[in-house]
Amino acid sequence: MRRLVLALVAAAALAGPPAAPAIEGQLRTVLIPVTWGPQPLTDAQVRGLADGAASFLHTASFGRLTVVTDTTPWLHAFDAPPTCTNIRSIRDAAGAAASATGIDLPGYNRRVYLLPYDVASCQLLGTFALTVGRDILVVGRFRAETIAHELGHSFGLGHARRELCTSTCTLDEYGDPRDAMANAAGDFNPLEKSLAGWLPAPTPLAEAGDFVVDQFEVPSTLPQALVVSTAAGEYWIDHREPLGNDAALTGPAVDGIEVRLRAEPVLSAALTLTPSTLVSDRQDRTAGVVLPGASFVAPGAFQLDVLDHVDTHVGIRFRWLDRTAPRQVQIARPRATRGIVHLSWRASPDSGSGVFRYEVSLDGRRTGSTSAKALDVTTRTGPHVVAIVAVDRAGNRSRSASRRFIVG
Repeated sequence: MRRLVLALVAAAALAGPPAAPAIEGQLRTVLIPVTWGPQPLTDAQVRGLADGAASFLHTASFGRLTVVTDTTPWLHAFDAPPTCTNIRSIRDAAGAAASATGIDLPGYNRRVYLLPYDVASCQLLGTFALTVGRDILVVGRFRAETIAHELGHSFGLGHARRELCTSTCTLDEYGDPRDAMANAAGDFNPLEKSLAGWLPAPTPLAEAGDFVVDQFEVPSTLPQALVVSTAAGEYWIDHREPLGNDAALTGPAVDGIEVRLRAEPVLSAALTLTPSTLVSDRQDRTAGVVLPGASFVAPGAFQLDVLDHVDTHVGIRFRWLDRTAPRQVQIARPRATRGIVHLSWRASPDSGSGVFRYEVSLDGRRTGSTSAKALDVTTRTGPHVVAIVAVDRAGNRSRSASRRFIVG
């Protein structure tokens, strides 16, 4: 019988800001087709878009989010094709047309405006969609996946990018071949589900050992995402199966793991969005995945060996590659106020696994340990010596830095 987890995971806090409130409960949404004349969709097709997006999000959220959608007939909101990138102008005109029919627009959490594509007025290369706050504009790209993608933006999800490397490395903004936050039809990835508050906390990998990661399309009692924090950021590891929103998935993607870097949040159209970057298979040899028998290496940081694919989970062996100690800390002049000494120091540079903690000693005795760059201690008057050692996630220790000071 296969052991699912062959090593315990040391408790470790994940980097990044506190989680936002979960996107759950009912989300009242209205789809409003607006036109100056053309009506490229029937009322039934508009209803199908609404139902398809609602079904996708209900499945992606493990049933925690229910999108309640209303639709309207085509509304004649313009006398001529509008400038399609001016969402505020379109919103105002569409809102006026909708309000004239008795629709309570403020009563909806999200408003989706469907506009026919007109090449002359759009002045763009093709159909598109964009989101500003609670308002979504879909120009000609009439797919349920597009509406789910834009609703994802309204939840704070960024694009599912991909890094590809030949002679040089480039970043494809919509490059993830399977993710709904790219141009694909697959499920949201675990980072995106975590940002939305739907996925249980991922399992942090801090010590070498063997682990498993289960699929993330449907609920599971096994870990559905693994995370390695390094100096370069958070690496998220997952495994897709042909289930739920990924039911149509085929090929090598169902056998291996995907590895992503959590990107820094960006401000876009009045929204703060957190993208992800697919970094597994940068040469695009195996459809973006790491297959059993192969490895993923973050140079100077860690290595993942993919062991096997059993049932709906994949076995992984994790180990640190970082053998370089952090650089010595630079301690600022301590400041004493009413018997409390404020100690502070500059961050210790480390390009591998990243500094995990600072161990602080006062007069040769261990005083505390912190991930911050400051610590307050209580001590008596007189001369003292503070010493600080930086410890990275792989266990490498810097040379001890020390500084003398006097408390008057």
